[in-house]
Amino acid sequence: MRTLLGLCLVLIACGGSDDDTGDASGAVTVGADWVRVQSSCGYSFDAPPDVTEETGQGIDSCVNRWTAGTCVYWGDYGAFSSDLSEYQTLPGYRESQRSIDGRSAKVITAGSESRFIAAAQFPEVGGDSPGIRLTVSAECKDEAGQQEALAAWGSIRFDP
Repeated sequence: MRTLLGLCLVLIACGGSDDDTGDASGAVTVGADWVRVQSSCGYSFDAPPDVTEETGQGIDSCVNRWTAGTCVYWGDYGAFSSDLSEYQTLPGYRESQRSIDGRSAKVITAGSESRFIAAAQFPEVGGDSPGIRLTVSAECKDEAGQQEALAAWGSIRFDP
């Protein structure tokens, strides 16, 4: 019993987190050469230096698309953005709740041999936009790209 209690205390002291995209203070770790990407939808994030904006078009929301490394990134800012439930049946699905730029976010990862997903969903972006949410996702060809996408999503900042 003491061993179990000791193990629990060690996990609590160490944070007990699966997240390896930040440091002990909770700050997101991004590459020194990463660049800040400004979305036309009212948020920004850090991304690898090879990030390129692609054409993206939404029906009822503001949609952006980028490529970086082995990944395709999407951002969907609007009232009907995904809640990420479409990923729940994928192999390796993991979900956590985090605070990003002071807002609650659901962060998920999932993966198989050739498809690695990293996504975040903000159910309420707040400010002057009640009912508006943001969903960002990346589909990558490898785990390294997935980890970069997680760091990118952790660096999201909303425009004032």
